[in-house]
Amino acid sequence: MASLVNKVAKGSVLIFISKIVEAIVAVAFSIILARLLGKDIYGLIAATLGVATVIGLFAKLGITEATAKFISQHLAKKEHQKIKSVINSAIIIELIFGSFASILCFVLAEPLAINVFHKSVLIIPLKIIAGMVFFIAIANIFTGIFLGYYKMKLFAIANICGNLVRLVTSVSLVLLGYGLIGAIFGFVLGAIFNSIVGLTLYLTMVYPSIPKPESKLQLKLPPIKPTLKRLLSFGIPLTVLGGMMIIYQWTDTLCLAAFTEVKYISWYNIAFGMVAMTMLFSQTLNTTFFPVVSELNAKKKRKTIIQAYQLLMKLLAHITNFMIIGMVALSPQIIVLLYGTEYLPAIFPFLILAVWGLIRPFGTLSAAIPIGLGKTKINAKVAIITAGCNLVFNLSLIPFYGMIGAAVATTSSYLIGTLVLLNITSKLLKININWKPILFSFISAIVAGLSMFGLITFLTFIKFTNGTFGLLLCLVVVSIFGLVIYLLGLFAFKSFTKNDISIINQLNIPMKKYLIKLIVRISR
Repeated sequence: MASLVNKVAKGSVLIFISKIVEAIVAVAFSIILARLLGKDIYGLIAATLGVATVIGLFAKLGITEATAKFISQHLAKKEHQKIKSVINSAIIIELIFGSFASILCFVLAEPLAINVFHKSVLIIPLKIIAGMVFFIAIANIFTGIFLGYYKMKLFAIANICGNLVRLVTSVSLVLLGYGLIGAIFGFVLGAIFNSIVGLTLYLTMVYPSIPKPESKLQLKLPPIKPTLKRLLSFGIPLTVLGGMMIIYQWTDTLCLAAFTEVKYISWYNIAFGMVAMTMLFSQTLNTTFFPVVSELNAKKKRKTIIQAYQLLMKLLAHITNFMIIGMVALSPQIIVLLYGTEYLPAIFPFLILAVWGLIRPFGTLSAAIPIGLGKTKINAKVAIITAGCNLVFNLSLIPFYGMIGAAVATTSSYLIGTLVLLNITSKLLKININWKPILFSFISAIVAGLSMFGLITFLTFIKFTNGTFGLLLCLVVVSIFGLVIYLLGLFAFKSFTKNDISIINQLNIPMKKYLIKLIVRISR
């Protein structure tokens, strides 16, 4: 158990760093462009990315996850020649379908811009973004390889490089006066650079480490056709899963683009992005957890999977609850500080989407179990239910309630999908999830959030929040104050157990000795 959690922890740290950089880039990108370009052009950027992401589904086919799964599986059995066959098959699939998706995006640019969104200004951005679709498909090949070999450092490097290039080029081109076109072109350059770095790291850091065959018999690769079939059989249900989730994530934006003004897209995407920032940890765990589940399942260590799943559920709750509820308490001040008063209407969809932020980590982590166990059709069915509900809810609510309807649709549909997935995962693992520590964490977060709201209201009343520096200082002080109250609540409810101590004791983390001493005092 300890070695598993250690492996997940080490991988999670690297991916978490990558995700933090990605989040910083995304936040910086949204803040800078929202301020430089205004709410209307920022909304057009969101619409363009939504179209490219949905069309990019034709290039995904679940190959990233399939590549990671089969590489880790063959690696555990030391079947290195089969690994080469998996990699070759992944390259063939992504090249073919990446090209198809890119061409499709280019061809559909004008019809979509004019007939669906009624905004001819989107024609050129949609044609430019087609290049990003292809290079993201190429980058996905190396992501799958790095995850399969558990080379999280390489994954992090490629991802960070791509995101930094995207930020620098987009902002530079906007400052040079290229506006919307410059911002979109930055996304394309970021994807190109990501794929180039991924290829370089694979050729220099991974490929040389693959053992060379010792005999002519081993030199012969397994037939590639069966491997292609295996990847697609595993990956296509995941494509349905990923596709439904992407449709789920972008249906609201695309429907807003079709039925409302551009400014509502901007406000809604600001709110959505604020909630999405809190999900870094859960997304990181999901990325690193499912290959480990696959490996443990191959070794028939079901009990270890259950123990890790239960522990990670609790850790997610402890982290997410405070972040979400703390942001709710400070949402007006955060929006004004980052984006300006022009974007204050984003508060209303944000308050609704915060509920989605509280439940999503549990669905994200639970989704890793069926994937790791090879039961991808389960996730695909749940994704169809979630995306179907989301599509119906958005089409029904947005024409009448705009961005508020979009927030309600997103939150309610994901709640339905998460409840279904939790029920299925519990049956697969034959466990009853212990919700008590999660409930205690939520109560502690509510108390902390109310305290933060009261303090920031008082500071605003006495005009301590005037000016950018004053507002920033007050947010930092109030956040620290709320965190202290939240931790005191966790301690009061004794949220850590002695089993957690035994796991932490064997993890390679800074200040481990002092952390264990602290937990010993408040554990059961």
